[in-house]
Order: sequence, then structure tokens, then C-alpha cells
Amino acid sequence: MTNLDLNFHRCPSAMTMARIFIAEKVEEGEVELSITSIEPMLESHIKAFVNTIEGRSVVCDSHKSDGISDDKLSEWKSHQMFDEDDLENADGVYTIVVKILHI
Repeated sequence: MTNLDLNFHRCPSAMTMARIFIAEKVEEGEVELSITSIEPMLESHIKAFVNTIEGRSVVCDSHKSDGISDDKLSEWKSHQMFDEDDLENADGVYTIVVKILHI
């Protein structure tokens, strides 16, 4: 399973990166992907996007961590693109397992 870690990115950037990742992996024939994000709406956006790909449907399973680790926060805060606003209403890290089905 291939993983994409979106770190501190929120929508619309998070969804743009997820769409590019999913499209590339579908083209390569991947059927199971993992995406990690703090964006709570990402799972529903991914479902809608994959269902627009002709001949494909999707099953998603999402798990949320309890909070964001201090190590992860330190790593993000050292990144030049980080903005404290990115963490607004972010209370955990979501791991979304995406299974792309042929219909």
C-alpha cells in the first residue's frame, strides 16, 4: 500500500495533492492507498473525486488519532510554509485507507 502524508496541509491544498496522488496511482494500477491528513473533510472529498473516475468506485475507511504528537507539531512548525492557522480545529490526524474498485 502506498502512503501520502499531507502533513499540515488543509483544503483546498490537501485535496489538490490527494487528487494528483490518487490519479497517478490509479494510472499505475494501484488499488489500495493510504492518505494521512489533519483535514476532517478529506475523506468525503476523496469519495466524491474517485466516483468521478469512469469505471471506478471507492471504499474508504478512516481512523483518527487522539491529538497530534509533539514530535509531529515540531516537525511541521519548522517548515517554512507552516502557518498556525493550519491547525485551527485540527484535533487529530486522520488515516484514510482508500480501496479503488473497478465497476
